[in-house]
Amino acid sequence: DLRNQEQIDGFVEKTRKELGPIELLVNCGAISDFTDHTEMTWELWQDTIDVNLHGVFRILFAVKDEMIEQQFGRIVLFSSIAAFKFRPQQLHYATSKAGVIAMTAWCAEAFGPQNVRVNCIAPGLVDTEMMRVLNSDLLEQAVQTTPLRRVGQPEELAEMACFLLSERSSFTTGQTVIASGGRALRY
Repeated sequence: DLRNQEQIDGFVEKTRKELGPIELLVNCGAISDFTDHTEMTWELWQDTIDVNLHGVFRILFAVKDEMIEQQFGRIVLFSSIAAFKFRPQQLHYATSKAGVIAMTAWCAEAFGPQNVRVNCIAPGLVDTEMMRVLNSDLLEQAVQTTPLRRVGQPEELAEMACFLLSERSSFTTGQTVIASGGRALRY
């Protein structure tokens, strides 16, 4: 639970004990729903920001000092194309995901001199549990407005994360890679 620092600390400590020093981090946890701004509550706003933005901070800051100390780290954070493209009823979600992009750029600048790279992936619609909340009309509309005319697969995003964690991307940091099947473009 990205809202719970004790759980994060326990997870990080267990990982260190089982695998050794942490050199790689991928954070892909998030929550989302569709709520019109006229019905937005402070509690919904706060919960979304807490998981999607504060949660990223919590897990990132649980490992970044170790990476900086060992002069090696690779971090991939997940945002969303909602940060770039208007999504009705997703003010809270889009704002949280835009914050992840800003955090990526800032951390890349701050951690870069210690050989810690930080990048971000902003996916479009992907076949995950989060996608399954869409009704069939919204899902079809999303597919039809995607140039590749399909949703992404989790394995495709995992491959992108592996690339960003690898030395094949050794001169890349602070970037947000859009993986949306062409649904969102940024120039």
